[in-house]
Amino acid sequence: MFLCSYVLVLLEAPNTNLSLCRCACVRACVMSASHLDKLMTHLGTGRWSVFHFLALSYSNMLITPHTFGRPFLAPKLDFTCISDAYNTTTATTTTATAITTTTAMFPTDLYNLTEVDQCFEADGVTPCTEWSFDSTTYTSTITAEMQLVCSREHLRTAYQSVYLVGVFFGAPVSGFLADRYGRRRMVCWSIFLYVVLSIASAWLPGIGSILVTRFILGFLHAVLLLVTYILVVEIAEPRRRSLLGLTVYIVFALSVVAWGGVAYALRDWRILQTVASLPGLLLLPCLWFLDESPRWLAVQGRAHDALAVLRKAARWHGAKMPKDVEVLAMLRAEAATTAAAAAVNRPHQTAPKTFKTRLRAFLKESVLLMSTPYLRKISLLMFVVYMFASMVYFGLSLSGGTLSDNPFVYMSLAGLMEVPAYTLTVPVVDRLGRRWPGVACFVFCGLALLALAAIPEEQSQVVMTLALLGKMTNSVAFMIFYFQSSELSPTEVRSRGLGTCQCWSRIGGILAPYILDFVGASRPWATSVVFGAGSLLAALCVYLLPETKGVALPDTVAKSEDPHHHHRHRHHQLIQHRRGSNLGSQHRYDEDEEGY
Repeated sequence: MFLCSYVLVLLEAPNTNLSLCRCACVRACVMSASHLDKLMTHLGTGRWSVFHFLALSYSNMLITPHTFGRPFLAPKLDFTCISDAYNTTTATTTTATAITTTTAMFPTDLYNLTEVDQCFEADGVTPCTEWSFDSTTYTSTITAEMQLVCSREHLRTAYQSVYLVGVFFGAPVSGFLADRYGRRRMVCWSIFLYVVLSIASAWLPGIGSILVTRFILGFLHAVLLLVTYILVVEIAEPRRRSLLGLTVYIVFALSVVAWGGVAYALRDWRILQTVASLPGLLLLPCLWFLDESPRWLAVQGRAHDALAVLRKAARWHGAKMPKDVEVLAMLRAEAATTAAAAAVNRPHQTAPKTFKTRLRAFLKESVLLMSTPYLRKISLLMFVVYMFASMVYFGLSLSGGTLSDNPFVYMSLAGLMEVPAYTLTVPVVDRLGRRWPGVACFVFCGLALLALAAIPEEQSQVVMTLALLGKMTNSVAFMIFYFQSSELSPTEVRSRGLGTCQCWSRIGGILAPYILDFVGASRPWATSVVFGAGSLLAALCVYLLPETKGVALPDTVAKSEDPHHHHRHRHHQLIQHRRGSNLGSQHRYDEDEEGY
């Protein structure tokens, strides 16, 4: 979910190019894009496109055990200090994550001591160096094997955060790599490396090497998730792009459901991670049959290579291709108009690319999001929403051990709660708009989480129900805001704005495990308050942003500063709606011509 906004960047990309063209360039871009889309529509959906879709969707399942691995691989466990000063006898203990209460070997006098007490020897001064961990729920974990408690507790938190730090750095680079080296090459290398490292990291001996590998896996996660989606969209016929794009993320949500079941069956962390990673080996032979995106090949000027891919697709689909001369002319026109649009969009890119010009262009683009009052306002509000929405999302996803008696069932149900976000969002925003449904979902999530702070832990069913309702409404609100945020920024800076929002989203995800471990360690109810307050703050920010349903997108930063822009297009939309659906359809067509 945390890279879903790239979905909207891609869906907006054709409109971005159109709106940045001028005069005859606009018509040329429209004609070229429509010709290539018509060809993809003519080829239809068949064995070639279905094979690519299944292979790329399957690859998204590989990231689930590592994105949500901490509750089962490095969970928080009850522990006691092993010391010669104590006589070890049998005592009955019950952990927060225990499904059943069993008998384990613990020092009798330490049964009621706090976690801080267990960090020291019997004298209360000498730091403890060896601990005994409760094995009621898990037979082997990174926490117990690497002794990640007391002074090493931060390493257990870093186990989750370092993965998202890798995503933080990989997200802005992945788009550049895909554009520079091609979609197929990046997909193949990222899948191959991800599978190899995920299996190898299950047998590393030390926490340091595990954390380094986790960072690399997070970096590859960002590349894998974005580039697979790009390839799915670019090889699909236009009328199925939205459906296939959403289905990719539904597969991810269902893999979270399956992850809870696999973790229930395997309680040893090394075996669990290995078994969860081995299915990736089945995907490696399929990489040989993946094709490059014909759109990317055309833009790169490799028209003959694009023609070969299209002819293969036609052969697998049983469709008849136009003459080679016509297809080559269309592909070359696509490359020419894309280059013209890029020249209009960023003239500095056509200048000699010295270090000085690159630095000047980077600084200019970096401050553009804060260059005007309107852009500054929406950018800051969007940054806050993305950060808190992501913080709540990961906070709830990783809280199975504290919010439920059964962390395995909680993980599966939490994945199931994401399905409505990918299936109901589109009809909701089409009928009700973006702003008020987003506000309502964030508010409901916030209230549900705040209520958790007042519910006794003994009422486990009520606690889990409220947590899952919070997870569902957070996922729906997050997805709705993807739509709204993609429509708020002017076309000129849309990709930049959403890319920066993704960085803030990663920051929220990085903070979540620290809030769970350090805020929740002393006051368990405080985490629900923090996450609930964050959701309500996100709701307030969404309320302060304008509605975008039916509003033509501004092309430039200057146009977005027009105080009458949103009001004028909203008024025009209401007039057209009253005149009937035919005129409304014509209005939407006119907006498309303007770069909507």
